[in-house]
Amino acid sequence: MVNDIEVYQGDDHDITVTFTDSDDVAIDVSNYVIFFTVKENLDDIDDNASIKKDQTIGAGAGTSGIVTISLVPSNTSSLAAGNYHYDIQWKDDSNKIKTVIKGDFILKEEVTTRTTAV
Repeated sequence: MVNDIEVYQGDDHDITVTFTDSDDVAIDVSNYVIFFTVKENLDDIDDNASIKKDQTIGAGAGTSGIVTISLVPSNTSSLAAGNYHYDIQWKDDSNKIKTVIKGDFILKEEVTTRTTAV
């Protein structure tokens, strides 16, 4: 599946994904690890990724197949605006890894940078 994500630098942003099978039935992702990775270049090693988020889904917490990956301002505020690449992978409870979503991660330039009222 290919889906592009647009985010403004320094913004909070939730990415909610519903994992389903070919019959559109929710996949129980309890005990899975979800990997969210953003890279400037596809051939960058994961250690040099612009954003790396790993989320372990607890026992019984993934029965709906819904997972939310939360970006906080510090994840994007120091990155240059532009086009990046991302994917979301899972490692299931049998340690099998699968790329389930990928696309462009478009980081837009922010206008307002203050976080308190003037």
